[in-house]
Amino acid sequence: MDKEQLKKMGKDPRYIKGIYNYCDSWCERCNYTSFCMNYQMSEDVYTDTETGDISNEKFWNHLSDAFRIAMEMIAEDAEKIGIDLEQLKNEADDYDVEEEFERTNNHPLMIESSSYPDTVDDWFKNNEVLFEEKEVELNEFAELDLPDTEDNFIELTDIISVINWYKTLIPSKLFRAIGGRDANVEEDDDYPKDSDGSCKVALISIERSIAAWHKMLNHFPEEEDSILGLLIQLARLMNNIKSEFPNAMSFVRPGFDE
Repeated sequence: MDKEQLKKMGKDPRYIKGIYNYCDSWCERCNYTSFCMNYQMSEDVYTDTETGDISNEKFWNHLSDAFRIAMEMIAEDAEKIGIDLEQLKNEADDYDVEEEFERTNNHPLMIESSSYPDTVDDWFKNNEVLFEEKEVELNEFAELDLPDTEDNFIELTDIISVINWYKTLIPSKLFRAIGGRDANVEEDDDYPKDSDGSCKVALISIERSIAAWHKMLNHFPEEEDSILGLLIQLARLMNNIKSEFPNAMSFVRPGFDE
């Protein structure tokens, strides 16, 4: 894809501007891929299986071309509106990235949310035998042609996928929200804040995780104590996020909330 093609896509009314900034990145389950320019760009590149192989030189060449085109377009737009990129570069050189990363990472919400993925991994590891027994049970039910066996298997597989998908998305979206807000990059109080949008994605991810764990409890009632512990952890995190970012849920995400 060259610069002119990218510009043409950017003007295409089919695509919703910024929709990809506040999604959960789960394209396979998204109803809005036909409105997402990022998705279409990735489809154009990765329809070639050779291009999609990250060990293949062709993949890295495409990535390099995309970066070059993006930088050219940034330079052109900056010149049009009178922004001195060299001055911005000098200002960026004075910005301590490591210090900012450390400060954001040590925020109470980050500490709280970052422990969740490990807790999830530990839960699955500690219950490997339970899942093995469940697999044997469902296979026996299938051989007996008992009703709802396939539905139970599909639901359980889906529950596991949801929990594992969102476990790392929660802290990553919070990191973006906290880092952006505390770095004072959002100065216009009348303009929707990226930090609120990122927080909303984190909160939605928590809501879906809570729903998945409730369904997990239906499959494994004997694990009530451990699952309730995870639910309490998520509920507490949700409440703390809402206290820190009270306007997050009112943020209107392009496409999804319009």
